[in-house]
Amino acid sequence: DLEIMRNDPRRRSATAGSFPMDLYHSGGIAVYAPSVKIINNVIHDIGDGISAWTSAPDTEIYGNHIYHVGFVGPDRPHGHGLYVQNSTGVKLLQENVIHDNFGQGMQVYGTSGTQLRNIKVIGNIVFENGSLTSNFSRNMLIGGTTPIVDSEVRENFSSYMYWGDNVNLGYFNSGAGCQNMAFANNVVSGGTFSVQNCQFSQMANNTVDAELRPLARTSF
Repeated sequence: DLEIMRNDPRRRSATAGSFPMDLYHSGGIAVYAPSVKIINNVIHDIGDGISAWTSAPDTEIYGNHIYHVGFVGPDRPHGHGLYVQNSTGVKLLQENVIHDNFGQGMQVYGTSGTQLRNIKVIGNIVFENGSLTSNFSRNMLIGGTTPIVDSEVRENFSSYMYWGDNVNLGYFNSGAGCQNMAFANNVVSGGTFSVQNCQFSQMANNTVDAELRPLARTSF
């Protein structure tokens, strides 16, 4: 039940990168410790929303409202609603509302030096992320250059009114894909739905009204 925001209206940097020197880049909530619960907060008009890293197993992020976070630089928009990785235990991202951020709404992403394992994405509403710069990036990126393993994406609603990469599983084009992924009872409306190199333990009862990007090397 906290409101976390910053009243500085500046959102444009002349410096490329995620940590510009000409713009104060304060974050929302960053979790580095295990078994933390972040529940029913409002986070807006700040550098980032909520991040939780591999040092924070068994984190629960529930019922938060995240919007208008981030800024734009000469390279690209920066600032995501949620940014998580996980190695041990379970990370639960449930019933959050994430919209109209500069970067991506939900980034479950890692490189080869990190892990994406046992992450549950359940019942979230995610829409129009990237809209503040008309550079619709992604509502939900779930995957990276390391595979996402033993994870669930269920009962989420993700929408783009205009063009954008709405939901991206496995990190399309350069990703390591998904292993033992459950993707069920989701609604994907508008934009594109991209899947790369994913093996699904369950793929059922989804409603997709979006352009399907190539599903090569994908098993349903």
